Amino acid sequence: MELLASVPLLIIDDLGMRKLPVTAAEELLEIVMRRYERTSTLLTSNRPVEDWGKLLEIAPPLPPCSIAFSIMVMY
Repeated sequence: MELLASVPLLIIDDLGMRKLPVTAAEELLEIVMRRYERTSTLLTSNRPVEDWGKLLEIAPPLPPCSIAFSIMVMY
């Protein structure tokens, strides 16, 4: 995880090809949080942002971590 958090540019391609298990979603959030405002992260997806909660297996009401993730990604 430390390597993913520190590379100058992290490209995550095709986010949403399938649902992520809860542990993978938590790890993705951790990586994004570590990289936020420090290094560049590029996410590509063919799914609308509104569907990302389903892909990350986050059920409404949205927990604070998913809201934080959305804000960091959209920023």
